[in-house]
Amino acid sequence: MHQDYIKSFFEDDIAAYFNIMFDRVIRHINGGDICDLGAHGVGHFWAMGYIERVNSYACYDLSAEALNIFSGVMAELDGAALENQFGDTLPYLRDIGLVSSDAEVLSEQLKAKLRKVQQFDFLKDHGNHEYDLVLAMESLPVVDSYDDLLRAVSSVKSLLKPGGLALNISGQHVDGGESVKALQAHKLDGRLNPSLDVFIRAFEECGFTIIGSASMPIDFPDYLTADYCIAQAAS
Repeated sequence: MHQDYIKSFFEDDIAAYFNIMFDRVIRHINGGDICDLGAHGVGHFWAMGYIERVNSYACYDLSAEALNIFSGVMAELDGAALENQFGDTLPYLRDIGLVSSDAEVLSEQLKAKLRKVQQFDFLKDHGNHEYDLVLAMESLPVVDSYDDLLRAVSSVKSLLKPGGLALNISGQHVDGGESVKALQAHKLDGRLNPSLDVFIRAFEECGFTIIGSASMPIDFPDYLTADYCIAQAAS
């Protein structure tokens, strides 16, 4: 399932969704040490949009299999591989000012600034307040109850330095959709299906201040909206 998930990640019908997230969310990542919570096998994809502006990044995920896939990709990464995998994305990132380097330099930065690849269960594990920003790209919705969502958000807070930022991105799905059922069976989506309002409430209950949010309709099978919120931990 993990290989199929990664393959579907690059299908043409979600390119517009990716562009929205790069332009509206990833551009807020500017400096410091970053934790991609839920990086799966594609942590380098979102990192392309911020790697030139940060000190380091770490990729965490529940799935050891996904992280092994990611580590294998990174071991062979070079400019040609980056162009082959993301040849349509790189020109867009240059057009919106998130990338200035060529693919070879970018691949070197993606490898040099990768600080850690770690298995992490945000319902059980806790961090050491070592990151300036946590990027949760479609990872926190993988819960089945509101109590679990609060545990997940508390785990995000444990990863952050005081005053650090959480960038949460999620999508509300149609209940009963076949693609959603497949993701749920492999713990790649959850049954709670939280709206943006629910996410905001959970972050605020866990001591965050919301500094930006939006909900946008998307044209993607079995999903209704792309939602994001930017939350700041207490200093």
